[in-house]
Amino acid sequence: AEGQFWLIEVNTIPGMTDHSLVPQAAVHAGIDFDELVIQILNTSLECQPA
Repeated sequence: AEGQFWLIEVNTIPGMTDHSLVPQAAVHAGIDFDELVIQILNTSLECQPA
């Protein structure tokens, strides 16, 4: 299917243990686990409908 986009999977619940990919990617970006959780919570609160 040339030029066609195929979606195989969406991971809606990524792992959040110290050996999961999301926290590892955050550490690679200079964000420790506590800061990652705070950023996720703050973003969730900012996106709440009025």
